[in-house]
Amino acid sequence: MVFASAVAVLSSSAVMAYDEKWQDDDWGETMNEAGDGLIPNSRFRVDGVIFAGYEFQDHETNGAPDSTGPDSQKSGFTIGRAYVNIRGDVKEGDWAGWGFRITSDIGPHAEQGDGCDNGASSACSQDNDYNVFLKYAYVTIPLPMDGMALRLGQQHVPFVDGQAGVSLQSEWNHRYIAKVTTEDVSMSSSTDRGLAFIYEQDYFGIHALLGNGEGYHHNNAENLTNAPTLSQLSKGNVDSYGHDLYALFSATPTGTAKDFSFKISVPLRLYNIYGIDSQAESRYVALDIYDDTNSTLSGFPSYQIRQGDVKAKRDMSYGLEGDFSMEMGELELGVGAGTLYYVDRRSNAYQISDEIIRNGLAAKDFYNSSNFVWDEDAYGWSNYGFAHARYGFVGVLFRYTEGSGSAGKLTTGISGKSWLQQMWEYDLGGTSSLDKLASGTQLGNTTLLEAYNNIDLGKARFRKYLYGVTFYISPAFRVTVGTDYQITTNGRGQKTRVSPLSRIPNDSSSSLSASGDLETQIESGLSAFNSNLSGFDLAQLGSEQKSQQIWIRSEYSY
Repeated sequence: MVFASAVAVLSSSAVMAYDEKWQDDDWGETMNEAGDGLIPNSRFRVDGVIFAGYEFQDHETNGAPDSTGPDSQKSGFTIGRAYVNIRGDVKEGDWAGWGFRITSDIGPHAEQGDGCDNGASSACSQDNDYNVFLKYAYVTIPLPMDGMALRLGQQHVPFVDGQAGVSLQSEWNHRYIAKVTTEDVSMSSSTDRGLAFIYEQDYFGIHALLGNGEGYHHNNAENLTNAPTLSQLSKGNVDSYGHDLYALFSATPTGTAKDFSFKISVPLRLYNIYGIDSQAESRYVALDIYDDTNSTLSGFPSYQIRQGDVKAKRDMSYGLEGDFSMEMGELELGVGAGTLYYVDRRSNAYQISDEIIRNGLAAKDFYNSSNFVWDEDAYGWSNYGFAHARYGFVGVLFRYTEGSGSAGKLTTGISGKSWLQQMWEYDLGGTSSLDKLASGTQLGNTTLLEAYNNIDLGKARFRKYLYGVTFYISPAFRVTVGTDYQITTNGRGQKTRVSPLSRIPNDSSSSLSASGDLETQIESGLSAFNSNLSGFDLAQLGSEQKSQQIWIRSEYSY
């Protein structure tokens, strides 16, 4: 009896959803064509979606679990999303187009803000409650031209879930399994706060959003530092007062055809195009007057002036995606592919302090890592493709993503510095300094192993694979069984490997000073045997690392 009731519930297309149309006098009256009756001019709807599933714990090559910490949901039953949507829209009459949406969501405490990020706080080590937070809250304001509107509030980022006729998330069509690729590779969050312009026609559309850029878990400039380091100034990788421009330009040559559709989309993000405070975000000044008894000048002012360039904050992301979909009776097919590119703009940064004056303005005291950083623009890229098909109540899906770096993120850029420039800078004392030259260290004394371990040839790559089989239990409920995994190569183009020795603890009674695991102990022994082997990575003798997850994930819409 209970089972039969559950099946009946899951087989219902809109169980518990509330949808009401009515005549709202506040928005005027609209008569039907015959003029003998009012047409309901407003619509109010309450609905939502639940993502639930089960994750099977997987292990790395060395036997270690693939993820740990309070933000891990790699084992056991999980809840990925629990939306509650409240929507209101004016559908008819002079005020047609006005509307609002408020959506609440849930998420593990560890993933919300900085309170328990990555298990860093011991107070959160066993506390991973789900928090309720605001996902969407916006009002839609129609403009005089047909198909044109403004949207104000916390809302969709265009190239995650576009609102002008084309949504890359809808083309992927399996958000309950994995994020759309632009979000998955960290091109942006799915949501931000700002003002959007939306223009939709049958054959093309534009959705542009001027937003804070921090997503929806942080306020604007919340993480802005008052004392940025030279490295932060040169890379521009700290928070900002500025606003980002997100945009999705789309074309649909097939127009309003439903059985056969082809779409071309261009996602774009420009960082900090407006509102940036150039002095606050590219400069740091500290001044202190005191009686300096260790200096030749009593009462000499102590000061630090660090200077960068705001262009380091004006990064850019852009891409291209093509999508094809087809429906033939019970057969549904969707295919998409795209490429994304990220330009990480950087600048030189320097510091002037009282120490330079004390030491007589010697060049060796200025050109070192404490006072000067050389940097070059970096870049990242990602290519991807996916396909999903359904016949009746069974479907299959596949997605492949590759890109630069080994972190699986578009924004993990590859340095624009050549290997020769990196070698030269390292030999002088650091990847971005002239330390050795400043201290008079001999040029050309970098060992082969030092170069091997510290020179990035720009060959780091990640590859992600996702497979699944979907069962469409009802119009409202679907379940997918599948797996996803990632493999990587390092900056020299070598496969990332894991040594099984890292799972064997070091014998504390050993006469060696090594600590940790057996791999560390052996590396220490190699170092003692030959100093040129210092830093040798024994993991390269191990097996290829493969971070894999097997899962069952479902979506229920109500």
